[in-house]
Amino acid sequence: MPRAAPPAASAGVIAAVQTCAEAEVASALRSAVHSLREQVGSKSMPVQLVAEVADWLATADLTQAPASRTLARLTRLWTGRVSPAVARPLLDVLVPCIYVAGEHVDGCLTVLAHMARALPTLMVPHMPSLLPTGSSPNLLVLIEGHAAAVVPLWHALFAQGEGLWAMARPSAKTATFTSHSERVGTWVLDTRVALAQALDHTFSDTTAAALLQCVDDLVAHTHASPLHHTHADVLRAPVERWCVVPATTVAAYRVLTRWPPRSRDAMPHLLALLRTAAPHESEEAWRVAAEWAPEATSSAWLDQLASDAAHASPERRAGAAYMLGRLLAQPSGTHAQQLCDLVLRLSGDTNEAVLREVARLWPEYVQVQGADNLCPCITVLDALRQASMPVRAECARAVGVWVERQGQPGPPALQVWMSEHLWGKDGLVHDADAVTRSHAMWALANWCAVADVFCLEREQVALRALQDDERVAVHAVRAIGSLGRRAPPAEVERMLREVQALVARDRAPKVRWNATASVSRVLEREDATPPGAWAMGVQCMTVALDDPLFKVKRIALQALVHVTPTVWATLPVATREAARAAVERVQAHS
Repeated sequence: MPRAAPPAASAGVIAAVQTCAEAEVASALRSAVHSLREQVGSKSMPVQLVAEVADWLATADLTQAPASRTLARLTRLWTGRVSPAVARPLLDVLVPCIYVAGEHVDGCLTVLAHMARALPTLMVPHMPSLLPTGSSPNLLVLIEGHAAAVVPLWHALFAQGEGLWAMARPSAKTATFTSHSERVGTWVLDTRVALAQALDHTFSDTTAAALLQCVDDLVAHTHASPLHHTHADVLRAPVERWCVVPATTVAAYRVLTRWPPRSRDAMPHLLALLRTAAPHESEEAWRVAAEWAPEATSSAWLDQLASDAAHASPERRAGAAYMLGRLLAQPSGTHAQQLCDLVLRLSGDTNEAVLREVARLWPEYVQVQGADNLCPCITVLDALRQASMPVRAECARAVGVWVERQGQPGPPALQVWMSEHLWGKDGLVHDADAVTRSHAMWALANWCAVADVFCLEREQVALRALQDDERVAVHAVRAIGSLGRRAPPAEVERMLREVQALVARDRAPKVRWNATASVSRVLEREDATPPGAWAMGVQCMTVALDDPLFKVKRIALQALVHVTPTVWATLPVATREAARAAVERVQAHS
């Protein structure tokens, strides 16, 4: 028998939160939603819930505290979890509500911010209702009272919609036709004018700080639009007004770093701010000041850097470490020894954020120290590899970055450290954390790409890693491809067999792409190779020609086209004919 429709099923959910105490809201929602799910089924429950809330809102008066409080409690149902099936009707329900004052506004904005991050394309039809495009209400009018909820939503709209903003063009010159790109361009133009006006007319430091964050998001995430180069003409003057206000100095200069020429007053203002700023403000001040790193070489700046590197606040130390990395990257060797001493001091820190910054600056630190003075560099690595999981991952990545930049395996002392602590028996490539293993294997793949000799130990590590998490295997197969160019004949066939098995069981696009590239590198060998290995490599490439991923197909085609006549002659007739037929078929359809 068909299930009877439940009468006003989710009215129970609404009633459950209307009168209960605040401490009981979570349990009341769970109980009511469970009851609703039993009545209408799991699949229909989200849709039914949104529909009933919409019906309730049609008669509810959100200007009254009870209704506003009820909606605020109901928004918890969708905070951080919105099904795509209900996204559109939920947007239709919540967007109008944010412009009715009440305690529900922050909850609605939080749900909208989550939807903008998770389902950005669904937000596009509502952009005119959210951005200041005309006389309708918009997010900027909510900033003064709800900045903490508006700014994340604004950021999500621009950060997740970069593809949309890239198509923004100037407004149409004719009234007879307006393209989508011109409509988006109008949104951008109207928004930046509204931001400029808001900055000019506000007298609240808190509101100005939120507006400056909105300006930064607009400028940063419309960089691909032709309108980007004109932002400074409209926004520079309103932003500069707030550079001299301590509460907004950092936010204002963060925006100004995006436009040349840079302000001459920035460094004196930021240095003065750092001497008195709260810890969280000082970290942001260091990060903004790092954009002017070449100008931060005076004794006053270096004294402040040394002071903050020894400060009790981890935020100050993390900010100083970030600036330290930017200074080490400068071509000038001025104060190099003083900066290197600060790196050693910070490497003994116990704060995770500080140590992650130290790991990120390590490649620059090695460059400054030079190959003849590696002992301090290895001391820093030893401290990092024994720290928390995120620091260990950054440590492994730092070594890989250095190898990639230098294009060489590294001095003997560093290679010994890598053999023992990166991909040795107890090295980071065997870490309990998959991200750390992935970064360590990436470093190994970079090492194999620049090494001129075959290393059996590295091959064994890479082959074992093929059985690991996809994030690790994708780098392991790249390492095998590089090692295969120099491998002894007896090892080549074994390596190709393992790569074949990986592709057969893991169909992730990045794995297939790297596996195909690895086999293609093996086919470029100039050393003696068993005929069976040549045949296996050609078979892999023939199969890859049917891959749906264009990049895989292209690599395979290039590899087969460049197989030498000598190699073709060693192949079994069936393998040779199948490969040639596949190549002709692909070329005919390209």
